Amino acid sequence: MNKKNFFLLIAKSLKVLALFAVFSMHPRVFAGDLIQPGKCIGKICIGQTRKDVTSVFGAPLITRTLKNSSADEADIWIGSEKGGRQFLFVVYSKGSVVEVHASSSAFQTKSGISTACGFSDVKAGYPKGTESEYTLLFNGKNRYDWVVKELGITFSFAGDESGPMLVLAVYVPGQEKVVGYSDDEWYWYPSFKGKYVSFERPQLARCLSANGPR
Repeated sequence: MNKKNFFLLIAKSLKVLALFAVFSMHPRVFAGDLIQPGKCIGKICIGQTRKDVTSVFGAPLITRTLKNSSADEADIWIGSEKGGRQFLFVVYSKGSVVEVHASSSAFQTKSGISTACGFSDVKAGYPKGTESEYTLLFNGKNRYDWVVKELGITFSFAGDESGPMLVLAVYVPGQEKVVGYSDDEWYWYPSFKGKYVSFERPQLARCLSANGPR
């Protein structure tokens, strides 16, 4: 191998390692903690400061400034699980956490509801929700939400109630969640170095709700 090819090989190897690091960073984000509607997802809770959050997870991969919103900024972490990449979004207003969003099935409620569960499991566990539908700008597909406003939790499914759950959000009970609507394309397609990274549903995850594994 000549010197030029050797350096090209080194450069390619470093690029592969860098991409691996991007999608494998912050493994503690997806450590498998409890979802408490209206309060916390894992160790991140409503009312905490950014300093509290970064002391748990480290620096976020991406920070977004929110426009035309009651909140100020959102921090984004991207991690890896078996079956795909997963996301965690923390939304701040005046320096305090007002919402936490997670796509990882590692987080579960006391009854076993996670993003691995279907709509029937969610509705059985949270029967007082209301339906909302949106169209995502980037791919034109519908999104179906089950909003449990009085408890401060929303479950988002792909397409309609028969689709897989994409993400769930915890926020202040009785209030509307701030981000994750059809005009928040950065939320559904967060970009890193100009490349969009979409949600992926883990194929190996199982719903562990009171309705039984799925």
